[in-house]
Amino acid sequence: MESILMPIPMRYDTWMAIASLALHVMFVIYINSLYMALTRPLAIGATIAQPWNMMIIGMFLFGLPGFGLAGVAYLLAKDLAKKSGVRRATSMIIIVQGIILLLGMINASSVEKAMNDYYIETLTNRGEIHLFNTIPQLFMMGSIPLMGVGAYLYTVKPKTERFKSSL
Repeated sequence: MESILMPIPMRYDTWMAIASLALHVMFVIYINSLYMALTRPLAIGATIAQPWNMMIIGMFLFGLPGFGLAGVAYLLAKDLAKKSGVRRATSMIIIVQGIILLLGMINASSVEKAMNDYYIETLTNRGEIHLFNTIPQLFMMGSIPLMGVGAYLYTVKPKTERFKSSL
């Protein structure tokens, strides 16, 4: 009986890397759009009531799972690289993911300075302003090891078979 399932054109590590890249791209878009919305002048019915809660939701939906999938992609690719060859596609995707995350969080930090005074006042009164300012910085710091892991994965060489003694 012939199988009806088609083979996957790429290995699992590459798909995991693509998924983690997609999550971090969504996170960058989400955070930057949230910060841009907080710079707009207030209008009736257009006020964001809980910006800190929206930040947490985006962080747990996109930001942190992106790191988890990148770790899984790294582990899969590292195991495969030791057997067959360097997984260059996966390593390049992880490096690009780190660059996109770094640039996106730098942009979010620059937009933060133009935030509407109403939101700054609201977040300050609740004691959430320092956490709100810290999140992009934490993800900037997290993007640097991500690029390092991708660069390390790029250099992994396959293990060579050693000659066995016939004795």
